[in-house]
Amino acid sequence: MDIVCIVPSSCTEDIFEKLSMCIESLNHSIKRSSLSHQIIVVTSNNNVPNEIEIYLNKNKIKLMRLSSEMNKFSVLNNSVLNIVLSSNEYRKIGAVLFINDDASVADNFFSFLSSYNLDEQIFISPHILNSNGSATDSFGVQYFSSGYAKNSTNLEDKTTLASASCLVATIGSLKRIIQTYGYIFNPLYDYYLEDVELCIRALMVGVSIKKEKNMKAFHFGSTTSGKKSYFSMFNTYKNVIWTILLTWPIGTILKNIGKIILVQLWTIFFSTINYGPKLYFSVILLTIKNIKTILKYRNNTLSRYDLTPSFEDVLNRHAFRTYHGLYIW
Repeated sequence: MDIVCIVPSSCTEDIFEKLSMCIESLNHSIKRSSLSHQIIVVTSNNNVPNEIEIYLNKNKIKLMRLSSEMNKFSVLNNSVLNIVLSSNEYRKIGAVLFINDDASVADNFFSFLSSYNLDEQIFISPHILNSNGSATDSFGVQYFSSGYAKNSTNLEDKTTLASASCLVATIGSLKRIIQTYGYIFNPLYDYYLEDVELCIRALMVGVSIKKEKNMKAFHFGSTTSGKKSYFSMFNTYKNVIWTILLTWPIGTILKNIGKIILVQLWTIFFSTINYGPKLYFSVILLTIKNIKTILKYRNNTLSRYDLTPSFEDVLNRHAFRTYHGLYIW
């Protein structure tokens, strides 16, 4: 077995069509390559519809059930990874594909992957398009010096991070991260920016992120909570702050404090206009409530860094990029 595909899913009736498209694309693509694979669907849904269970059994897909309290994206992925990295059943695999249940891959996705040396410590960031392939959803992630992160929709943009909606990680890179920090995805995160935090920690211990424009995937995006819902905005705003607190050296924070404040002021204004003052106040309140735990994780994280390259190399020098592609400050 060369690769394990991990698909966190709500496993509800409304996601079944997209989940089946995801699985069928994986199976179809792997047949066109020299690789072999195992697909694992992980869910915290204790009432998986019969039609989904029948479909998964028919296609020989492993279904891993967790308790309903373990419904975080980070926890779902970490739970499967702990099994994959410790079980003899998976001792010969070379890589893990993280892919959302509302994403799919192109026919030649695994053919291009088979050309990579899976013994390296690398993350491979594919070219992710929208659902019909008419536009780029993301090709890497730009991480700005305000703590703001944005998927790149321009193939020529310089990016330093990658999106976990579809991401290949070699086993060597995952073992390096878990041996260094004790976990892959940060368990403090519910949803949103968990891939940003992971990629930062990966880079700081020598894992390389390679972009592969020939490996194409397709992403519907925000099918569960909605792209601009209160839930998605709350977790995004919270995790922008938490990622700074968890991963940035104090010197980097002080150097970029003006840009950080600028974007936070915009966040306050935008969130108040669209969601009322409660959203940002709740973010700050939750941050204060969890500050001891955040600082504990921060101390563990920063003490493990090998600052070659420098943390500054992770950041885009600008503070922000607008919807129309205009860079600010």
